[in-house]
Amino acid sequence: MAPNGQKTPLLKPTVVIGYNDVSAASNRALLGIDEELTLLDVDVGASVNASAKMALNLEILPEMEGARTIQVCNLNEKELSVVILSADVRAAECASLCAKMVQLFVDNGVEWVIIASSLLLPADVSDLHNIYENSFFVPKKTNSPSLMLETRIRDPFLSGMLQFLKIACLPTTLLSGPGFKAKKGLPNGGDYSMQNIKGLQRVLTAILSVRFDLGKSFSLEFQGPPQEADCEQLYA
Repeated sequence: MAPNGQKTPLLKPTVVIGYNDVSAASNRALLGIDEELTLLDVDVGASVNASAKMALNLEILPEMEGARTIQVCNLNEKELSVVILSADVRAAECASLCAKMVQLFVDNGVEWVIIASSLLLPADVSDLHNIYENSFFVPKKTNSPSLMLETRIRDPFLSGMLQFLKIACLPTTLLSGPGFKAKKGLPNGGDYSMQNIKGLQRVLTAILSVRFDLGKSFSLEFQGPPQEADCEQLYA
C-alpha cells in the first residue's frame, strides 16, 4: 500500500506507448526492450482484445507469452511502463479506447506520456532521416525538429490519444518518424519501418536510458493489413 492508505499505483510515473502505426514501427520498437518486464493484467480494451487481429507475430518472444493484443507492462528496474498495441484497432473504437487509456493514466498518477509513432506525412514536410518531437505541457527533451502544428495526422488512434491527453493536461511527448504503409513480413527499408525502429529506439535510449535489442525488433513479422471485411483501414 502507498502512504495514507492509498492503493499502490499500477503504473510507473512515465508511460511509453507503441502501436500499429503506418509502418508497424513503434510497436516493434518497444517489443525490442531489453529489460526485465512484468506483464500487468489490465484490460483497457475488452472489445479490441476479444475481436482484433494480431498485427505482429509474437511467437518468438517467450516473455510475451499470453500477452493481450493491448498489453500493459512495467519495467522492473526503471520507473517506466509501456503500453504496446500489437493489434489493428478499428477506427470506430479508437476514441473509446483512447479515453479508457488516458483515464487509466490519470487514475494511476502517470506524470509523463511518450507516444512513439510513424506517420504518413506530406512529401513537403518529410525528412526521412529525422525523428520529430512535439511536446505538450512538458519541455522538449531532444534537439529534433517538430512537426508543424497544422500537419494533418491521418491516424485515428494517434489523433484520439493526443486529444484526450490534452483534455487531461497530461505532459506528453510525441516521437514520430515519416513512414509508408507497412509491408507484410520483416521490417524493411521500403516502408521505412527499419529506419523508424532504429530512430525511435535511439531517441528513447537517449531520454530514458532504456536498453533495446534491435535484432529482436527486426525479427518481428508484420502479418499484413486487416481484411476490409473485418476491420476498417486506418490509412487511405
